[in-house]
Amino acid sequence: MLIVCALLEVASHPEYDIASMTFNFWHSLQVILTKRISNIMLGDEASIAERNRRLQVFCSAYESLVSLVSF
Repeated sequence: MLIVCALLEVASHPEYDIASMTFNFWHSLQVILTKRISNIMLGDEASIAERNRRLQVFCSAYESLVSLVSF
């Protein structure tokens, strides 16, 4: 989570060119967090539970990000 916090700091930079350097990271993380776990042999319930756990872990970071880029 240390890297996520550091990238939130960069995303909060007042210069758009600097803040936007983190946007690819946030998009890639979102894709990873929301994709189905198809590579692991888990049942549907376990897959959904793992996805929900991931989303919960990073929820506050994304809430902070949205508050930074919403103007």
